[in-house]
Amino acid sequence: MQKKAYTIIVIISILFYGCLDSKRTKTLGENEYYIGERLASISADEDSTFWIGGESGKVWHVDGDKVSAYITGTDRIYKIATRPNADGDTICWLGGRNSGLQEWRLYRGKMSHERTYDILFKNKEYSAYDFIITAKGIFTATSQGLYLLRSDKSFSLLYPALDSPTAKAGMPYIIYNLCPYGRDYLFAASINGLLRINLQSGSISLLHKGENIQYVTVFGNEVCALSGKRIYIEDVWGKSVRTVDLSFVPRFYYRVGNVHYILRSHSMVISEDLRHFITIPLRRDFPKGCHNVLLPDYRSETSIFVTDNAFWRIPFHSGYFNNNGIVVSACANSREAYYLNSQNEVFRQPAGDSVAVKVYSLPKEEQVTEMVVTDSRRLIYVNDRSDLRAVDISGNNLRNEVLSNIRTLYHSDKKVTALHLEEKGREDRIYLGVQDGLVVIDRNGVAGSVKGMEDKYITSFFSSSGMDGIYMGTMDDGILYADKGRYFTIPGSKRLTFIRDLFVSGGYQPALTVLTNHTLVRPSRQDTLSLNGYNRLIPVDDSLFYAFPEFGVQKYAIMNGKMKYIGYYFKDIRFNAKASFCIGRTLYLVSEIGVLKLKTEEKKAPEYVAFDTNVGSIRMVLFVCLVVLALTGISFWMHTRRRQEQKRQIRLRISDLKERTLGMETMAALLSEDEQEQIRQLMEDIYMLEAGTGQTSRQISMLSERIMYKNRDMALLLSKMLKKQIGELQHIEAYDCIKMLEKSETALAQDKVSEIGERVMKNGLWLEQYRKFIDNVRKYRSVVDDCLIIRYVNGMMERHVEVLCNALRHRPMVEMKEDMEKAEADYNHIFTDETLLRLTDALRHFRERVSKLPVDGVSTALLESITKLETVAATFPRLEMLHVMKRVEAELSQLEIRQQLMEEMECYRRMREEVVQEYGEGGHRRMDVRLEVKISDYTQDVISRIDKLIIRLYDDFLFTDKEVFEHVLNFTNFTNQQARVLALLIANPKVKRVLLPGMLGMYGNLNPVISRLVNNKIKPNEGWLQAYVEKHPAGIVAYILRLTE
Repeated sequence: MQKKAYTIIVIISILFYGCLDSKRTKTLGENEYYIGERLASISADEDSTFWIGGESGKVWHVDGDKVSAYITGTDRIYKIATRPNADGDTICWLGGRNSGLQEWRLYRGKMSHERTYDILFKNKEYSAYDFIITAKGIFTATSQGLYLLRSDKSFSLLYPALDSPTAKAGMPYIIYNLCPYGRDYLFAASINGLLRINLQSGSISLLHKGENIQYVTVFGNEVCALSGKRIYIEDVWGKSVRTVDLSFVPRFYYRVGNVHYILRSHSMVISEDLRHFITIPLRRDFPKGCHNVLLPDYRSETSIFVTDNAFWRIPFHSGYFNNNGIVVSACANSREAYYLNSQNEVFRQPAGDSVAVKVYSLPKEEQVTEMVVTDSRRLIYVNDRSDLRAVDISGNNLRNEVLSNIRTLYHSDKKVTALHLEEKGREDRIYLGVQDGLVVIDRNGVAGSVKGMEDKYITSFFSSSGMDGIYMGTMDDGILYADKGRYFTIPGSKRLTFIRDLFVSGGYQPALTVLTNHTLVRPSRQDTLSLNGYNRLIPVDDSLFYAFPEFGVQKYAIMNGKMKYIGYYFKDIRFNAKASFCIGRTLYLVSEIGVLKLKTEEKKAPEYVAFDTNVGSIRMVLFVCLVVLALTGISFWMHTRRRQEQKRQIRLRISDLKERTLGMETMAALLSEDEQEQIRQLMEDIYMLEAGTGQTSRQISMLSERIMYKNRDMALLLSKMLKKQIGELQHIEAYDCIKMLEKSETALAQDKVSEIGERVMKNGLWLEQYRKFIDNVRKYRSVVDDCLIIRYVNGMMERHVEVLCNALRHRPMVEMKEDMEKAEADYNHIFTDETLLRLTDALRHFRERVSKLPVDGVSTALLESITKLETVAATFPRLEMLHVMKRVEAELSQLEIRQQLMEEMECYRRMREEVVQEYGEGGHRRMDVRLEVKISDYTQDVISRIDKLIIRLYDDFLFTDKEVFEHVLNFTNFTNQQARVLALLIANPKVKRVLLPGMLGMYGNLNPVISRLVNNKIKPNEGWLQAYVEKHPAGIVAYILRLTE
């Protein structure tokens, strides 16, 4: 009973808390332009540009979107003004903190200091808070009084008088700011009153003597001065028009039209009559040490406000007193407008009325992206979760809150790109553009995807009451037309891409008007306007429409079949183009600061839509109903307590069944499909149990028995799987296997299904990673084996293969992730364009090496092969390219070795001749054995080099022409006589046969060896070798074939 009473109290508290009005969001509607440095002031310049002074002496000139920065090297800048010079450059006047009134020269984008003007006692070390350039000179508000710089460059004190302590002893006398009143007067706010200077006679009058006037400004014929917590509004003679008492100290006063802006420490206070105020907190702080922080920009119809690090553009047009929360979305039917604000409150406004009344509240968590409404007042919207939902809001707020329920018609797994409502009689049909495709939903939520539209990104829809079909703008597929279930592309529209909006004019000759990212087009009229970045079109009739740029709205008319620009309105406001709409000939423009209602044919100023939230609420009705329900519930609770206890026991038994099957569903993936289906069915049967049915207890007993048998079967199957995995792990040489085998044996010994199943899953995961690892190593080895190794191409892969294979035996696989990633990155690098350049460089180097060899059929064929590879290198498979280049490099190496052998053989011949000649001159016989010994000793180095070259030649030969080696030559090794003799004959088939034994470091006659080689091996296979040479003309087999000649 106490628990129930406590619940009722909590419910009542929540209801009363919910009855409190939510805080309404207020904003200045500002657009921020971030500078990124501390700012101090703003000053108007000519041609609607302005200057910004920085806290550390830097200044910025702002002209539209162009910002130019200059560094002065001084301190805080209070005021800036420029005047053109007769020399073509610009004089720039600066007022700075503790650095006085300064004259600078601005020429070709650079500023240079000309002069700083001295004052009494302080010289240049004074602050110039403000100055005004007049025909009499430059009036300057300083920390030491009011000074005037005349045309003769004299800078003298005007106020206080020359007999004052300021003039005699340099006592401070602060002049805060200056403001001109036409061409006749100048007002100055001072620490001791308000100064009025007659610019014609030079006389000075003191108003409000003894008061600290902190700021003065002029609007029309009214002089406005701030003092303490008051605003004095007077005429030029000091006669009071009005005095406004405030509850705070104002720091700045500004007026646009009938809107008053009063700046305080951390907020802006706004009023239309200086009696009723609203306070809007500022997102950023503003400079406190300067009065030049806000000024009008009539070109953009905004007020420029300087904050600490940025400047804001605040629109002239505002609806601060009509806006209850920011309007985030809106729509209309044929006779009413509907708005949704940031509190998710829905308002209804009849066409022709200026007040929108609250009719419903959507859930607070709902974020609406787009909405439409039927003529029967059925609101249909899309939220941020891509749900299409509908709710009836035909009644007042109380009726809708009680009787209306939100219904989800459709959910899209894809992003919703556009929404359109089609009403034909009582049939509502919703067209939903999704990414990418089109879905059609009827009023009952029955949805169907339109075939043939799967790759279409729809950005907008258009239809009108006198039109049967629907036009659809797309991102890349032109304009589609739907009519009676048929969809086709408008001829000639394929060239239109990035379509944002479109409409079709009626009349005798209907015409499309299409807005893309960059242009406004009428394809049938061949009429195009450049509108870059515009958001939407709203047609009023066949000859008039509006377009929405980033700020404001533009009006266009169609005259003589051509689009003509009419005007640009509300440049200071960033409208929500998606939420704006038109009813009849009235345009409703939605923005953060309110909704403007504009009649297209009237010249009078537009009016803001007022939002009325004072409507009947469902909260109190629900409160009474809940109290009644609570009392009824208490009595019912006593009656049902026993039954609930029975259900609780059943739920505990069901919970026990679920706990017994916790690991079963996870381990099912390891079993066969039949076993998985049995487990799935068992889980479904458990979750279908209900605590309230009479058969539940018997069903629980049956399911408990099934679980027992299933656990037994799973234990047997999982044990077999684990033993099989143990067998696999025993044959794998890896660091992880030792621990995995230990844990697997432990799991088998414990004989627990959960432990065995967990171990099987972990082993299976590791084995899968191991197989993937082996596949990757095999893949990396494929770019090394029988491939040309090139640095920065595949040179590093040999190291990767070695490291990975070695690391597997000494490190856990999880620690090898970084090594695998490096290897994979280097492998993928082989297929990049950078690698292609290195391959072509290698081929070029091959070509240079070939050019150094004697020209014959073999070298020519090799050069042609290299040239062909260079031609197809960009398209040739990269791995196959490395294989081919390996063969090319080996063939080139053989030709180079052949050339070196020929040179060494020639060297041997010359050295032998020298020894023979020297021996003969000594009177010895030439056929003496001692002569051969001497020749052998003398040519030992040459013979050694020849042996090494022969071995190198056969190493490459075995790679390029292994088939010849095995099919024809059948050498057992490279050191037998036939192999060595053949190498010398390949190098020089015309060598004297008597020299061959000496070249090989042997004695005797090698002619029988040559004869057996040629007659028994080469000539019997001459036909086969001839065919082989035709297939491989760049190999040294061609030189072997020449021995038959």
